[in-house]
Amino acid sequence: MTIVREDQDLALRLYRAMSLIATFQEEAEAAAGRGEFRGGYSNSRGEEAVSAGVCLAMEAPDVLYPGLHGIGDVLARGSEPRLVMAELFGRATGLTRGKSGRLHMSDVQRNTMPINGIVAASLPLAAGSALAAKLRRDGVVTVCFFGDRAANEGVFHETLNFVGLWKLPILLVAINNAPPESMEPLCEHNASGSLAELARVHGIETAIIDGTDALSVYRQASEVLQSIRRSPAPFFLECLTYPLDEITREETVAVLEGLRASGQRPSRGELRRRISEILAQKPAEWWTERDPLKKLEAEILKSAAAQETELATTRSEVRAVVQDAIAFARQSPDPPLEAAVSGVYRE
Repeated sequence: MTIVREDQDLALRLYRAMSLIATFQEEAEAAAGRGEFRGGYSNSRGEEAVSAGVCLAMEAPDVLYPGLHGIGDVLARGSEPRLVMAELFGRATGLTRGKSGRLHMSDVQRNTMPINGIVAASLPLAAGSALAAKLRRDGVVTVCFFGDRAANEGVFHETLNFVGLWKLPILLVAINNAPPESMEPLCEHNASGSLAELARVHGIETAIIDGTDALSVYRQASEVLQSIRRSPAPFFLECLTYPLDEITREETVAVLEGLRASGQRPSRGELRRRISEILAQKPAEWWTERDPLKKLEAEILKSAAAQETELATTRSEVRAVVQDAIAFARQSPDPPLEAAVSGVYRE
């Protein structure tokens, strides 16, 4: 990642967007842990650069299908943090009036379609949006996020074959969050070597990029989106990320063996605590290599695009926005009983 003078403002925009995603998810996960809302919270830590980089490159009419853990995608697309948090809390003031929660959140005013709780289920829906845009000839591009496990679903190949055959205007953003040293590496459930290789079989142009480099993601997404508008055709962008809330398989095995040797039952809570302790001991260089936010921060300071005091101000402002969102959600009312049957049928 290199920040030239003309990219400095962009780098700061990306930093703010990524800080918002990271801080929002941190606070939402903490609120879920306190039992403030039902359903739990599964974050996408380490994927902030993909969400921010792609969504900032999109134009207003474009259609977004967020990933399974797509709250960051929703925020990067511009949804109001207050309304997103209120939706997590199941409040009447939420984006979908408290009816969707985490796994079905949408923001139709920003052309953000619902998050889908079924792995790969957004892919055929996104293909439908892209087909509609091609028939309208309006230059709208559909963007669909999904994870590496989606490639194991039959609908993944059905959709790729369809969009490749029909030359539909769609950007397929595959988040490969399964590096070789992780607990569940890609090589253990995918024989092709990469997700992009699967797309090439269906005649789709592809690229594999560093998903922790926000500027690279933005540049690639901008170039691809412009190309799709000029000449409609699908594009498959594989973004390599790192699961920042995990340790390596070797480290995990060592923790489990240590717990068993001491006579302790390796409960989920105890394992999580030990993992957190190990992560806390990782050197700064480890995080700078893997954490997209810390990587971008280091480059901003290195290029003198901003001083540390300016970045600290940004982080403080973002923290205040998220705290305000939590306060708003807590104070918002629950949906009335009669709302349970509203919006179900056409009225």
